[in-house]
Amino acid sequence: MKEICKIPPEIYALLSEQRILNEEKFRFIQFIIVSEVGDSIVLFNSLTRQMVLLDKDEYNNLTKYRETYEFLIKNWILVPEEFNDVKLYEQIYNLYSLIMPQNYINNFIVFPTTDCNARCFYCFERQAQKKIMSNDTAVDVARFMIDKSKGHDITIQLFGGEPLCNIAAIDTIFNFLKANNAVYKSWMISNGYLFDKDLIDKARNNWNLYKVQITLDGTERVYNRIKNYIHGDSNPFERVIRNIKLLLSAGIKVSIRLNLDEHNKNDLSELIDYLNTEFADNKSLLSVYVFLLYDSRKAKKRNESEIEELTNKLTELEDKIRNYGLNSKKKLRRTFKYYSCLADANSSTTILPDGNLGKCDHCLDSGYWGNIYDSNIKKENITVWKALSARDEICQTCPLYPECIHLERCPDYDGYSCTEERKMRKIQNVREKILFEIENLK
Repeated sequence: MKEICKIPPEIYALLSEQRILNEEKFRFIQFIIVSEVGDSIVLFNSLTRQMVLLDKDEYNNLTKYRETYEFLIKNWILVPEEFNDVKLYEQIYNLYSLIMPQNYINNFIVFPTTDCNARCFYCFERQAQKKIMSNDTAVDVARFMIDKSKGHDITIQLFGGEPLCNIAAIDTIFNFLKANNAVYKSWMISNGYLFDKDLIDKARNNWNLYKVQITLDGTERVYNRIKNYIHGDSNPFERVIRNIKLLLSAGIKVSIRLNLDEHNKNDLSELIDYLNTEFADNKSLLSVYVFLLYDSRKAKKRNESEIEELTNKLTELEDKIRNYGLNSKKKLRRTFKYYSCLADANSSTTILPDGNLGKCDHCLDSGYWGNIYDSNIKKENITVWKALSARDEICQTCPLYPECIHLERCPDYDGYSCTEERKMRKIQNVREKILFEIENLK
């Protein structure tokens, strides 16, 4: 047996060693993901983040190898047969949440504007009131960041609307941060249309922009129909592709999100072929992923057959991306996941153009917990956002249960429960990360 990754100290402190009672029979805890690597077996515990390597005889005859057997028990890889695995996770989740720092905020999702230069039919903000951050408010936003971060490095996500529709406010924020010696970096969710070389140079040097997420909805023909830019070029697709190349040339990472739904399900495979050819020399800074547009805002919900069809298409497209080497091979997370997303994180907040503070960048019209000008915090609104969703039977028996924390208010999961197929696809994704890490150890 070889221990590849140890249990993080903060988790081990909460668990301590499991006692061995000779009269008890033990089994693998449900959070174990088993991967075969050559003549060996890798066991990854999605709860504790521990990873061990066994030979196949050890794995198949654990009790014969007493030292290995006792190690696996002490480290919560094996548990008593009647043990409640889910309850253990939830106890750790609650305890871990209590010990995390809560006295500062250093992750800010900033909306310079809720307006956009495109009119995409699927956008969740189509009906939102259009607001633009003033330069005075931008100064106050930057001052708020410095105050709430309490000396910690600041990370800013620029969102909107299209954030580049209000460059003046963005400049004001970063000029103030720089003038006050704040340490910061930024990334952006953008349609990519408004970039040019001069702006990219400024974003890299003054905004410390290190990554941009840009959505492509299909090949040139489909994209130009869906995006519907205001006063746009005759070929916006070509312009966005040019800007992606400029960003990559400047050393800025680009994550291309492919939105999948009923309208483009037969077009994205061709787009992936195009991206593989067009960016053959830029793959080190480029990643591509597919996102299934949720249907919570449609008048008619998708039925089971529609969901199955789109899920199968998603798997097919992800496989193609992976085979082309267009996906970023992320390492396994080493820490316990004590929050679901930024909406559930104590160290993050959303700042809207008028200075209102929210918890979710997809819910702009509700759930405010305060304002940059008001010290009164609405703790009840924060509590609502941190409420975990009900777990179904698939979750209760899933080895990835600690990975998939969902909030009750999350629009991504409104009426969209996990299926056995989606569960297995997620497990396979973790296995690929495990194999990637094992290969890097050689």
